[in-house]
Amino acid sequence: MSDATRAAAAVLAAVPINAALELTVLRAAGGHAEVALAGGPAWARVDGAAQGAALAALVDAAGLAALVSGVVAPARFADEVSALGTHATLAFLRLARGPVTARCGLDAGTLGALVALSGAGGPGAKVRLDTDVEIVDARGAPVCRGRFSWSLRRR
Repeated sequence: MSDATRAAAAVLAAVPINAALELTVLRAAGGHAEVALAGGPAWARVDGAAQGAALAALVDAAGLAALVSGVVAPARFADEVSALGTHATLAFLRLARGPVTARCGLDAGTLGALVALSGAGGPGAKVRLDTDVEIVDARGAPVCRGRFSWSLRRR
């Protein structure tokens, strides 16, 4: 497991809903992340499909993991950067059954702004960024797409 993956997993584990949903960071590196949600009763509707709230949490988590992996020193993210979600949009494409995986990759402009904030940015420096996430089922079929807007501040 890479240092960025470990750092992203630690940041996500500190959020109670992520722990309750048993989200797993599969990979986080260079502004890209994959986070999994295993099938189970913690997030299932009566019909066994994932609740929208669980998918929203997964979109949030994958975006945050990508942000953690895109900073200069991922292991110091929690100490140096305050990340606040400011807006979210979700498009539910089909029922999400069984395990699902969220994928997020930061574009070059977003990654550059994040690196600048975490590298040379002084205390109080701020940036607003968007993360786009696609959630796929075990067959690779898209089940949800989402965007989180973030306000990041250097501590």
